[in-house]
Amino acid sequence: MATRRSPSAAWAKRRCSSHPERHRTSPKSSTVFLRRRPCGQTVKRFHEYVLDVARYGNVRPASQVFSGDVAGLVRSLKKETELFVEHIWSTKQGLTGLLTSSETFVDGTLASIYGLSGSFGDGFVQVSLDSTKRRGVFGQLGFLAVNATSQDPDPIHRGAFLTRRVACNTVSAPPANIPPLPPPSPNMTNRQRVEAHTQAPGTACAACHTYAINPFGFAFESFDAVGRYRTTDNGQPVVTSGQPLLDGDAVSVRDAVDLAEKLAASPAAHECYAKSWTAYLLGRPTMDEDIDAHRWLAAASLKNESVKELLLRLATSDAFTRRSAEEMP
Repeated sequence: MATRRSPSAAWAKRRCSSHPERHRTSPKSSTVFLRRRPCGQTVKRFHEYVLDVARYGNVRPASQVFSGDVAGLVRSLKKETELFVEHIWSTKQGLTGLLTSSETFVDGTLASIYGLSGSFGDGFVQVSLDSTKRRGVFGQLGFLAVNATSQDPDPIHRGAFLTRRVACNTVSAPPANIPPLPPPSPNMTNRQRVEAHTQAPGTACAACHTYAINPFGFAFESFDAVGRYRTTDNGQPVVTSGQPLLDGDAVSVRDAVDLAEKLAASPAAHECYAKSWTAYLLGRPTMDEDIDAHRWLAAASLKNESVKELLLRLATSDAFTRRSAEEMP
């Protein structure tokens, strides 16, 4: 997951250790610093940052989509993501778990949207979701609801987030004066409306939207504006298949579950995650000389190393132990 900016390296070190100098040269003390509770807080803040959890506050579903307390829904969405990230960290999982786990945490509000049976109250409990319908953090309600309009799913923004920040595809800024999507038509699905507006052959939009953006978002058309599962849209079957650009190729996917599995098996996605951690903890943008480190970390992540193990590798790497004077806080 690619980040756009990073906090200072000194801040990251303070959060993970009361002795920041020690883990520059000592693998043993690096292991100690990863066990400290503040390091878990750094993991939480990192994922809040790369997942844009702050934007959950923008969720404003229309009353016909969600008739409950919107402020309460926002709080629940944030708490679900927080508890899920903590679960991935505490159970020693890595990016693969983040992308494909069917476990999550719900209260009564979220359980109702997920369509879970049973009795749920104000407290959060761990549940297993239907793994044939949704997987991982991008199958959860926070990502789906924040990347939606008040009434409809938003495959453009869902796709743009995933292609840029999970697959690390380079996508140009949209041309100036692009008109907004036309209003929904009773005779068209949401997907058909987006395709007609962004994928017309020969247009400036088609180059990026056809493979780099829309197919990532269309995989999630089974989820409405708050992430509720659906099989039809405007009386027509929902179509979730596509060919998103992954590892330099257009890869066929059936739906959001298939996309999650393809991302978890993608070297590019694991390298993107490694880039984000490097930039975040070093407190600077990634540079050309970081490429070998990214690939080394990505290879470990692809082998299902946990977040803890990746951070230990990073804390004992040359990037940390041999930082130039210009990079020092």
